Amino acid sequence: MGSRITIGIMAGGTGGHVFPALAVAEVLRQHGVEVFWIGTRSGMEARLVAEHGFELEWIDIAGVRGKSWATRLRLPFTLAGAVWQAQTILRRRQPALVLGMGGFVAGPGGLAARMLGIPLVIHEQNGIPGLTNRWLARLATQVFEAFPNSFPPARGAITVGNPVRQAILDLSLKSPPPPLFQRGEEEKPPFSKGGLGGFDATSPISPIPPCPLFQRGEMKSHP
Repeated sequence: MGSRITIGIMAGGTGGHVFPALAVAEVLRQHGVEVFWIGTRSGMEARLVAEHGFELEWIDIAGVRGKSWATRLRLPFTLAGAVWQAQTILRRRQPALVLGMGGFVAGPGGLAARMLGIPLVIHEQNGIPGLTNRWLARLATQVFEAFPNSFPPARGAITVGNPVRQAILDLSLKSPPPPLFQRGEEEKPPFSKGGLGGFDATSPISPIPPCPLFQRGEMKSHP
């Protein structure tokens, strides 16, 4: 029997990053993948990730928007320290790949993965990428996007939609959507792609195969 595959997930700060990352983490766990999370103690992930049964590893990093000039001047040293912390975690955990789902925590973690030769995958949940993902897209092995053309063609991004947690899908199956969210068959849906390893948003909710990059056979090819 082969050794269990390990994947590191980096996402933090707000629910817009944390909840989609949890959706991916849950699918990976269902497929027998060991998942650990790199986050910060100040972000939403500090509470939510542990509640969902995933192990958290901490690094010290935060945004500087709206902060004092002294904080901004210390940023290079703070970033260097966070990269060192992330490298220490990745050397110990030896993941097959690292998935960045946004937030400031993904910056040092993504750079550390790149420096250690660990495949880096990122996913952007918004139509306009955030600063961290715009930067990491230059370093990533593969880029995923929720909406088409979020990244320049040179990045080779694959449009996969946004991951949705199983609990939300189960809720939607138990009760019909309110009239505001119903549409006639002749109307086009507002989104054109399904979730990453999740579900097709262009039709009634139904499972679709996970992205090939997250299938066990593909991950085994990475050292």
